[in-house]
Amino acid sequence: MKSTYDFLDELFQGRNLETDGELIRKEIENRYFGASQKAIMVAFRDAQRRFRLYKKGVRGDNLTRQDELSTSPG
Repeated sequence: MKSTYDFLDELFQGRNLETDGELIRKEIENRYFGASQKAIMVAFRDAQRRFRLYKKGVRGDNLTRQDELSTSPG
């Protein structure tokens, strides 16, 4: 049986956080039944959010939801 690390490594290798997000979420839901499934989903969503902010030019370790709102146009 694969370890969680091996599963996640295989899952994310060669995937794009922007374009493959739905595929990655479905893979986690359908193939990972460990107790940490919810935590993995939360971490993945946060990684996507931080990546979007990074692309907008927001930098730093303390990115918050407020940072995302303040960089939105309008």
